[in-house]
Amino acid sequence: MTHVPLVRAVHLNIYLGVLREIGEPVDRLLNQVGLPGSVEESPNAYLLVPQVLALVSACGGSHAAMHLGFRAAQCLSFEGLRPETQVAFLNAPSGRTRLEAMVRRCSFEDSALVGELVEEGRNLRVRCDMVGFEESPALAYSEWIQIYAFISAVRSIAGADWCPEEISLATHGTPPDAASAALPNTRILMGQPHCSILVPIETLARPCNRPEAQPKGSDPEALAPPRGWTYGAGLREMLKPYMSDAPLDLAKAAEMLDTTARTLQRRLDRDGMTFRQVLDEARYEIACDLLADRAMKIIDVSFATGYENPQHFTRAFRRLAGISPRDYRKSLACAG
Repeated sequence: MTHVPLVRAVHLNIYLGVLREIGEPVDRLLNQVGLPGSVEESPNAYLLVPQVLALVSACGGSHAAMHLGFRAAQCLSFEGLRPETQVAFLNAPSGRTRLEAMVRRCSFEDSALVGELVEEGRNLRVRCDMVGFEESPALAYSEWIQIYAFISAVRSIAGADWCPEEISLATHGTPPDAASAALPNTRILMGQPHCSILVPIETLARPCNRPEAQPKGSDPEALAPPRGWTYGAGLREMLKPYMSDAPLDLAKAAEMLDTTARTLQRRLDRDGMTFRQVLDEARYEIACDLLADRAMKIIDVSFATGYENPQHFTRAFRRLAGISPRDYRKSLACAG
């Protein structure tokens, strides 16, 4: 695998909520698969996809992934998407362009996803596949979330009761009774080449009502086409959730990515980076976010970014920012 497969924690958290409801030992499961215990408090963190799927598999394998995955998909929230994705979606003039915006940006919710719109006669097939994880027993969990994300997108223009004529999943097995009840007029096909829904083209031709206000946290640059993931960028996001506990070293990061330290370094070298640079950048970005909270002491920021010695934190921050953490915080106050 030539990229780091990552998924935003918010999409795992809805599944963890279902597991807590049925009494599963969520904290133990997180520890068992090597995920940080703080994921439920960090919805915007990026997590390694194999670890997320390992947690889902640990809760009953493919059967549980099918049934609990469908249940979790009912808890999807539009507000859980990245703000720039919300902006692109809400500013789209038609149903079709809304789907195009979601397909174009789906990899920033889960970097293993590949989306595509394919015309089939009078219908549009919306595909979204987990590339590289087709044989995972936990695939159904991801597929139901993808399916319902696109169903919700179409319902935003066709009404809350709209259902697709057909749903296809790559997962083998039998769809849950709850899915058949919720989608009574929908054909649910299993073991198909793609995860997809079928939507009438004329439905997607309808104009969308555009909001006067933009989602919180959005900015004008959000409408620009997203840049692709580089190996270094993916690794940087993977490292961030572990900072407050014990920052990952090169050997551990390589182990999590199922590769060797030498191969990991070689892949970073193609981006013109080293592991130390990636780690320092991850710490710097976390520190910038935390320094914006004036109630948080700078010494606590240093510990939260994995530094045992606050002086080491100050030197590392100054090396990237050109100013000390204290002066950076002052600059925020002046700008605000």
